[in-house]
Amino acid sequence: MNCSLDDDRQIAKLKSMMKPFVHVHKGEILKKTLRWLFHSVLSLKQSDLQKPCFRQLGRFKNGLKLDHLVSIASVHPSLLSSCDQIPDSLKILLKEHRKNVDAGVKIRFLFDLINLAVGEKVLV
Repeated sequence: MNCSLDDDRQIAKLKSMMKPFVHVHKGEILKKTLRWLFHSVLSLKQSDLQKPCFRQLGRFKNGLKLDHLVSIASVHPSLLSSCDQIPDSLKILLKEHRKNVDAGVKIRFLFDLINLAVGEKVLV
């Protein structure tokens, strides 16, 4: 991997900024101690704003593109506003909800999880 010194500094800076709240662990201890965590599945009900987004995405035939866009819309639908294939009327609606945390169920879930875990470390 060829990285410039400036890239290395930027990566080091990012790591130092994340260090207080992000722990990177490489190993098997989590598989042994938190075995149940690796077998959990959560089904989140889509928000009212996500429903028309998923209807629009249903017309995509390219499976890889569709999977990518569904992942984006699942996190927060306003992220689709930069997609060329989304109608302008929907883009306007999405941009209006850009700062609405409740518009994206995954973002809402993450915020709720973090709020419930005050003083605890959260593994995401």
